[in-house]
Amino acid sequence: MERSRVHPFYGMRQFVKTNQTRSVQSDAIKATINLQHDCHSAQCQVASTKSTRIERLNTTIKTPEVTHREDHKFILNSASLHAPEVHRRLAELEIILE
Repeated sequence: MERSRVHPFYGMRQFVKTNQTRSVQSDAIKATINLQHDCHSAQCQVASTKSTRIERLNTTIKTPEVTHREDHKFILNSASLHAPEVHRRLAELEIILE
């Protein structure tokens, strides 16, 4: 992942997937972060395509689900309560004091 701009719609840091991979020792992992797919930029659509199951059987009833487009842009969820220091450091968001 590569850090990108602050997304104008979300007001949160955007990350872009790269082709690089890295291996690390599990004891070197300090925290996990919350990245969400950037549906706004990808213009993902919500459509009633998911089959509803009732008592473990599929029905003809369709429920809405998001159909994701583009899978390389993500938003760092700055509202995440998990590992807030790590999220804050990675987001590098401007703090506005009024």
